Amino acid sequence: MLAMKSFSPPGPGVWELDNSHFTKPMSLFSEEMFTNSLARGLKEGTARYGLALSHLSYRMVNGFFYKKAIIYGLSDDYFGQLPDNLFGQSEIISRLENGKKALESKLWREDLRRWDDVVKPDSINRNNKLQSINPKKLELDNLKQHLHDCRKNALEMMYRHHLFTIPAILPIGLYVNKVRQWTGLPSSDLLFLLKGSTPVSRGSADNELKILAKCLKDANLTEENFIGEPASRILEIMESQCGKSIKMALEKYLNVVSCRLVTGYDITDKCAYEMPEIILSNIWNFDFKAEDVKNDDVLEMTLNIRNKISEINKNEFDSLLAEARLVNRLRDERGIYNDVLATGLARRVILEVGNRLEANKKLSDRNLILHASHQEMIALLTDKNFFLDDTLRERSLWHSQKTVDDAPSILGGEKVLPKPPITIFPEIAREGMAALFTAIAEIYDSSTNKENKKELIFGTPVSAGIYEGTARIISNSNDFSRLRQGDVLIAKSTTASFNGVLSLLGAIVTDRGGQLSHAAIVSREYGIPAVVSTGNATQVIKDGAKVRVDGSNGIVEVLI
Repeated sequence: MLAMKSFSPPGPGVWELDNSHFTKPMSLFSEEMFTNSLARGLKEGTARYGLALSHLSYRMVNGFFYKKAIIYGLSDDYFGQLPDNLFGQSEIISRLENGKKALESKLWREDLRRWDDVVKPDSINRNNKLQSINPKKLELDNLKQHLHDCRKNALEMMYRHHLFTIPAILPIGLYVNKVRQWTGLPSSDLLFLLKGSTPVSRGSADNELKILAKCLKDANLTEENFIGEPASRILEIMESQCGKSIKMALEKYLNVVSCRLVTGYDITDKCAYEMPEIILSNIWNFDFKAEDVKNDDVLEMTLNIRNKISEINKNEFDSLLAEARLVNRLRDERGIYNDVLATGLARRVILEVGNRLEANKKLSDRNLILHASHQEMIALLTDKNFFLDDTLRERSLWHSQKTVDDAPSILGGEKVLPKPPITIFPEIAREGMAALFTAIAEIYDSSTNKENKKELIFGTPVSAGIYEGTARIISNSNDFSRLRQGDVLIAKSTTASFNGVLSLLGAIVTDRGGQLSHAAIVSREYGIPAVVSTGNATQVIKDGAKVRVDGSNGIVEVLI
């Protein structure tokens, strides 16, 4: 049995385990992305919006990420009561005044234009340039350079992801806060009105996939034409034997999706090209009718909620909802067009490094390289006397056998510190901080202290409807190949990279997450039932069981 490691606080204060984004120990390669690039992007975002929060400090302990909120003007190591004169400093006063102006001017509109016109196109171009390079064809020196370039790009893309975190969530927090005060309705009802505002959450390659699916339909080619052939061979046949139109359509589709991560944010997660079964399932099951679906249910709910609001506030309700819908797509777009692909490109070159090291007897298994730091990868390629096989095997074993359930939820204290009352901030800062607190609370867990039983699991309802299907427990990247059309995804959490498999699903159930978690957003967009924050559905439900998911009441029932 693998020995448990000791967990010590990574610094002063109370640190909370991030159990919503990461379900397994992370690689050393990814540590720098989250501890440096994430904080850098978030700092710039909060500064631009004049928030009293500076950033979330992330530290990795035994492969698990712990976070702590840092108030502007204080160091990452500060712990204790806020200094009495903190918000009286001229620099902070000026920052908070800028924050009020940012809300009044709806600064996120400018950021959304900058994202659409400058940052997103540049990110696509940078990633495509690296994707066009085949690591297998590179000489050693060029391979090392490509490894450096992919690392640098991944760091930049993670920074860009979090540079747009604040404009992606602040208008949604403002909307939920105000309308909840006016109506007393739960946030699930209010966030349902955002359905249809983030097409990328339904699949960033829908147009390319639609063209390919139509080419196959016009050629009368279906799944039945390839019975007995492995998925990878079917893709080869499509490319070489099914005509020019299918070949071109397939190439365009694969160019968009093949190097994107499908199962998480880490280089230990798989890319689409490594999962041909998933690629084919998306092709065969493309729904031509999906684009004709009208969101009449959203319109009806919008009118119902609007009727509950006094006449004096109706125009403000319309404006708040419009701004929330405007920015909602940023939540997924900033990941899909930045680090989901950039990290996948890093994985591709790192696996080629592993191939060369295995061929040269420097590693016993190419996949061990995924658990090396960037510096260790270069040393293994450069120094013929440098060996790391045993160390990497130990790290690999830790990664394969441990999950967030094995890590303490809190370090440096007995419980999570309560959210500070909004009154600790100057009045000028309260609206922005209240919106931020609300959005963050809706992204992460609701209470997970559920009295779950073997046949009945309770959670938070995030997308209405009832669905019965086969439960598929997804605990690591290898599990995704078992997904079939209509399955119920049971996972600890989901990320934007999961979008590549979501079209296959009949329902979603997660251990973690709130009303603004990725699982909640995509289930609403797809119109499939979903229950999050069950606490332990992945442990209670057996793989292959038949389950009924009640996304209206937050109940999952094991039928068989």
